[in-house]
Amino acid sequence: MNDATPARKFLGRDIVAPAATATERVTFVVWGSPGCGKSVLAGTMPKRIFWIGFDPDGEKVVSGVDGIDFVGFANMTPTAMRETFTEGGTFERALGDQLKNNPDIQSVVVDSITSYAQLALTYAVDKAPGVGVNKPNIEQPGIAGYGIRNRNVLGFTRMLLRVTGQHNRHCMLICHEDAPEKKADDKGVLQLERITLLLGGSLPIEVPVHISEVWYMKDHGARRTLHMRPYSVITPMKSRMFRTHPNTSCEWNYDMYSRKGSTVEQWIDQWRAGGPGYKLPL
Repeated sequence: MNDATPARKFLGRDIVAPAATATERVTFVVWGSPGCGKSVLAGTMPKRIFWIGFDPDGEKVVSGVDGIDFVGFANMTPTAMRETFTEGGTFERALGDQLKNNPDIQSVVVDSITSYAQLALTYAVDKAPGVGVNKPNIEQPGIAGYGIRNRNVLGFTRMLLRVTGQHNRHCMLICHEDAPEKKADDKGVLQLERITLLLGGSLPIEVPVHISEVWYMKDHGARRTLHMRPYSVITPMKSRMFRTHPNTSCEWNYDMYSRKGSTVEQWIDQWRAGGPGYKLPL
């Protein structure tokens, strides 16, 4: 008689304990105002880093930092975007090959998903139906234009997470902060209602859903802080790596010139060392 426990199945898939299959990789969205240090933080991800740039002159951000390979797409045209960045397109296949053929790449960084969304809107206006005065334009993309953009950005995000997940690599999306949203109260006085990611439409809610770490960075002049839970009108933020009670934020001390201080790579290593269910204190 065979005493071996038979594999449990559900729709043909093995049923296993989560701790036995937990991936080691971590996914991030880091967002904040321009110049607050988002790219500096991304540069402390586990190296080697494959850095995908959509911001103009994005290579200057990582110039002089060892262990980063940069590829830029800031000048991508709408036609080229349609052929390159759709799910299952040439970019997805090329990224998979890049990670497969370069096992020393540990992290993929996209700088920024905001600029990608703006590029996607240009593509959407070009693709949206209509002629003459009814044709969407960049100033008035219309429902069709915004819908195409949203689907494209979500598809691009899913693709990045899928490919990096298949190869067990970390992934960080850098995102800019949108202008504050204001709403008039019953007396007609404008009140601050929300500060969120600069993506447009429902994307500030939909994109973070797929990410495990969503951090908001703020530059106070002499110091920087990272916020892991929503506060006041600032949202979204969340973390599985850090305990967000009782503290919800921490000061980030790092010198970009000497490369000394706390790094994302150190935090990932400490989190892994804690074992399943462990969270780092803030």
